[in-house]
Amino acid sequence: KILPAHSGDMSYVFPPGPTKIYSAAMGAFPTTPVLILVVISAGLAQMVAGAVCQNVLKFVPFGRNAMVELNTSKTFRKLDTIGMAYVAGFAPFVSSFMFVCAYWILDCKPPVTPLFAAQIFWIIGAGHGIVIEHASIKYSVDVAAYFLAVTYINAAVMGWVVEYIYKKHHWGP
Repeated sequence: KILPAHSGDMSYVFPPGPTKIYSAAMGAFPTTPVLILVVISAGLAQMVAGAVCQNVLKFVPFGRNAMVELNTSKTFRKLDTIGMAYVAGFAPFVSSFMFVCAYWILDCKPPVTPLFAAQIFWIIGAGHGIVIEHASIKYSVDVAAYFLAVTYINAAVMGWVVEYIYKKHHWGP
């Protein structure tokens, strides 16, 4: 039996119903003032989230063990080095800028919100990288769990801040 040519009816894939139309602005790169606001706000939010995580996770067994290992192992740089100065003081802003660029380049827009995109990017980036590092560098599961927790929380905070600012200043009401 020969099937008829495809008629273009996609109702079997996309059920009938109201479809939400998204504005072109939702896929556009933010204006310079909004970009600066997003990068600074999300960067500062990540720094605060990192400090909070450091102080809260030390009360959890894996966090306490990780802090001891991070402060005593020669594998990790001490906080007074140039590398750690970059990690603590500059990397949050760089990651926020790279996130905004990736969100735009991939033409993400709702329903793929910045918060959701940040979590997906975390899984394929930082989360996977930490698992690889744990497999290839000698450090404990506690340190890997600590890094996973802190970087995930930072990604979620960054995504939430970007989404909040986009809703308020980039996408409009």
